[in-house]
Amino acid sequence: MNRAYPVIISLLAAVVIMAFFMPWIRVESEAMGFFNKLFGGKKGAQVESISGFRIPIIANSEESKMMIDIIMAYDPDAKDPSKRSYLVWLYPTLALMILFFSLAFPRNSWVNLGCGILAALVFGFGMYKVMNADTNRTQFMTLTVGPGVWVTLWGYLAIGIAGLFKFVSLSIKKPQ
Repeated sequence: MNRAYPVIISLLAAVVIMAFFMPWIRVESEAMGFFNKLFGGKKGAQVESISGFRIPIIANSEESKMMIDIIMAYDPDAKDPSKRSYLVWLYPTLALMILFFSLAFPRNSWVNLGCGILAALVFGFGMYKVMNADTNRTQFMTLTVGPGVWVTLWGYLAIGIAGLFKFVSLSIKKPQ
């Protein structure tokens, strides 16, 4: 585990960061699809996939009404959701911080335990938010969780497990 750990953590952090640019939310609007078909001849619902990176950009742009509805589906009590949308950028930032501390202090069992616990907490918080999201909040659009969210969350769980294994491997006294 000691030799493989830096590689494992590096790969998992890279997966979390790449997942940030994958689709996180899929928005499907039957109403918009109807108008597109009526005026433009296109069939079906209008579908848009939004990456984690684009969430705060859209939430603070001219198209913000739709994104604020999406944010409110995941956090109904959010105050100033357009500004809070930038918190989604913590997901790749925390992955980079965990990677840094894991590589900077590879022999410190407490640092590895802290990184593992932090990653597990991120996984737990993210799963709680996804599972309790009101994706049927509006009647005009359907929200679906995209693969980027799942890859991010499972990547954090794997980082947490790897950090806990590293803590255990460093804590076991080797016979002299």
